[in-house]
Amino acid sequence: MTGSAPYVLAPSTVVDALHAELRGRMVRGELRPGEVVTGGRFVADYGVARTTARGALERLLSEGLLERTQRRTLQVRCPDLEDIWCVREGPGSSAVRRPARRGVVPVAAARAQAELEALVASRAGSDVRRRADVAFHGALVAGAGSPRLDRLHGSVLVEVRLASRLLVAASPAQVGRVVAERAAVLDAIADGDEDRSVRVLVHRLTGARLRSTGSG
Repeated sequence: MTGSAPYVLAPSTVVDALHAELRGRMVRGELRPGEVVTGGRFVADYGVARTTARGALERLLSEGLLERTQRRTLQVRCPDLEDIWCVREGPGSSAVRRPARRGVVPVAAARAQAELEALVASRAGSDVRRRADVAFHGALVAGAGSPRLDRLHGSVLVEVRLASRLLVAASPAQVGRVVAERAAVLDAIADGDEDRSVRVLVHRLTGARLRSTGSG
C-alpha cells in the first residue's frame, strides 16, 4: 500500500475477535439476559487491553445486544419476544420453500431432528433441547442455499438464543408436540409440498410464539 492511497482498510483486529467471542458466548448461553458485563471482566478473562474490551462492548451495544442501565452499567439486553418471533417467521418460511421444491430434506435438519428425538427419549434438560431447536432452524436456513437468507438468520441468531433463555421449561406434552411439528415440516419437504411445508412451519412458530409470550 502506498502513502498516497485515498482509502485505508482497517485490518481485522483483536476487537473483532473479542466481539465475535462474546457473541458466541451469548449464543451458547454463557452470557444471559440481564447479566451485567464490564470491560474489566473481559480484560481479566482474555488478557486484552481495556480499550479493546471497551471497543467490543461498544459494538455489542450498537447492535442492540447490550443496553445501559440507569446506573450507566452495561448488561445483556432482554430481547422483545414478540418481535423475535416475528423476525423468525420470514426467514423460516423462505428456508423451507427451496428444499420443498426439490423434495429433498436438508441432511443437517434431519440430523437435528434425530438428535432432538434422542434428547427427549433421554429426558435431557430444557436448555439442551432449546439448543437443538435453534440448530434445527439453522439447518433449515442453511439448507435453502441462500447466502442472504443465511446472513439474515445469523444476524438474529444471538437474540433468538437470548430469548430462549427467558422461556419457561416446556412440559412433556409440549416437548412431544414440538417433536411432532418438526417432523411434519420435514415430511412436507420430503413430499415436495412447498405450500404445506410453509403452513406447518408457520403453525409451529405461531404456537411457539403464543406459548412463549403467554398468549396461548
